[in-house]
Amino acid sequence: MKKTGEELTSGVLKKMELTRSEQGKSLPTIAFVLLSEDEIKKRNFPYAKIECARFKGKLPEILLIRKL
Repeated sequence: MKKTGEELTSGVLKKMELTRSEQGKSLPTIAFVLLSEDEIKKRNFPYAKIECARFKGKLPEILLIRKL
């Protein structure tokens, strides 16, 4: 992976639940599609976006970081 320097293997994708096995084939999950810049994402989820936030403590009262 570009950000971490780790090699993106099929085992890593499965561990992160970005692929699943079905009838002996490895298939991408919806999470994989949403994280990609593939044409499938653009066609099926044209308005989808991922937002991440980090809060202080257990309640979402104090926002520390927000990424779009």
